[in-house]
Amino acid sequence: MSKSKITELTPEQEALIPVYVEKWRKIAIYTEPIDREKAAEAIDAAYAAIGLYKPRLMFYDSPYEGFGKLDSRLQNLSKKGVKTLLHKQYMEEMSRRSPLIRQLWIVLKGQIEKQVGRELYRLLERELRYEVSKNLFQIERQLYNQMESQLYSREYLYTSEQINRSEMNISTERTPLEEVLKLSITPETLAGSICFYDFCISVLNCTCDRAKWEALQLIVKDCGWFTPFKNIAILCDRPIKLSLDDRNLLHAEGEPAIEYADGYNLYSYRGVTLPEKYGKLYPHQWQTEWLLEEEENEIRRALIQGIGYARICERWPATEIDNWLEYTILNVKINYQKIDLLRKTSPSTGKIEFLELPHDFKSAREAVASISILNFLCEQKQEGAFRQLLSHWRWWDFEKTDIVWERPIKVSFDNQNRLHAEGEAAIEFADGYSLYFYRGVMLPEKYGKLHPHQWQAQWLLQEGNVEVRRVLMPGIGYAKMCQELRVNEIDSWQEYTLLKLHHYFEYDGIFLLKMTCPSTGQIYALRVPPKMRSAREAIRWVNWGIDPEEFAVQT
Repeated sequence: MSKSKITELTPEQEALIPVYVEKWRKIAIYTEPIDREKAAEAIDAAYAAIGLYKPRLMFYDSPYEGFGKLDSRLQNLSKKGVKTLLHKQYMEEMSRRSPLIRQLWIVLKGQIEKQVGRELYRLLERELRYEVSKNLFQIERQLYNQMESQLYSREYLYTSEQINRSEMNISTERTPLEEVLKLSITPETLAGSICFYDFCISVLNCTCDRAKWEALQLIVKDCGWFTPFKNIAILCDRPIKLSLDDRNLLHAEGEPAIEYADGYNLYSYRGVTLPEKYGKLYPHQWQTEWLLEEEENEIRRALIQGIGYARICERWPATEIDNWLEYTILNVKINYQKIDLLRKTSPSTGKIEFLELPHDFKSAREAVASISILNFLCEQKQEGAFRQLLSHWRWWDFEKTDIVWERPIKVSFDNQNRLHAEGEAAIEFADGYSLYFYRGVMLPEKYGKLHPHQWQAQWLLQEGNVEVRRVLMPGIGYAKMCQELRVNEIDSWQEYTLLKLHHYFEYDGIFLLKMTCPSTGQIYALRVPPKMRSAREAIRWVNWGIDPEEFAVQT
């Protein structure tokens, strides 16, 4: 008789969740140099766990040095006339996740799923995996983007049949750096999954393949940035410095947020990568004139935060939109960018503080009412909902708020504690003032007052707000989008079709994988990344890198 699945936690088990989250978060951002002997043992164990021979290890002080040296070697071979295989074959190989992690991970995932009930599994993924990974993945992404930009600027292009076939088991002709970097494994990206498995195995006593589990743990504990190929493994040391703010975003002022032993570094302010010319200076040294010169919107946003709204209002005259008591809504125009601010002037001290508002606030009274909602959610310890609502303001400059307001008469959440309501307001006050939310995203009233089944696919062609468009899509349903909007068929495989919806606000368009059930004719659809070029490639992405032919039943 099979053992019944675990469906709930004891109080003692539940109390251990934050302990495991903190344990693996600390491991992910560890800055001590790696022990090369232990790292080699960890990598050898991982390869052995999936039946591969020990790889030849190449150690480097930073990911930038590792990929730079690799590129130089590849380019030297290219200059000697070494030929390459077809680009298409390379792309098919690279579209799959690294076999090393995939083969370790998929076995453990299947074993845990058989022992933990679906609802508890999802809850633990959210409480453990997501909590560890929600901001840490950004560390890898910022490093990845900076390296890609820097290496491309030096014309790093990968070409070599000899290296690719005999040592790395991949092939390419002038392969983009992105395709090689995507094979990399970092503690930041793996730590969330390892935390989840550690809790299930250590606390819930789930059984598993111990060799694969030990190998996966050691990769996170003993290795830094790690790129596995068939016969070669590139291993880069940990950073010697990694600075985060109170929201676990990469952040440092006047110095790098990440630094490696070889001097490679990255400057970041509140999770935004900065050029060295800004990052090496403290925010109080930043110049307002830079806002006229900087073209990158995200960097301009970081500069605005660091410079401060008081200095900005001194440089560019603000237009008053509305007043209420000591509060004033201001509009500041910097070139083509408009910023709406709520200014508070203390009646007793004359101290001025600022808060940036969404563009849809025209009443100072309503803006202050919304701030009171934030205070209420904070008091009720609804941290998730608090952050959702707070995210609709760009930056909080009020050190202390003494706003007193009646509490809302209604606040609605979904099962993930996100502000949410369908066809009605998620937050409502006694005087009728209300806010509409769908899965944590604030909606205009024209959408929020209607139930999702009444939403129209045509709205997607008119809505310019990315976040709003993102929640409209699942609300409308991808199947309905396929039926009501003009889409182009890119590729088909069995009952699957890869479709592209051309969209004014989406530069690459919207790509959908449509599946038509052979027995019922029912249409199902799922959004996939825009780089997909075949239906099978899209299916592999949906199934975590596993080819559909490897499944007895496709999901």
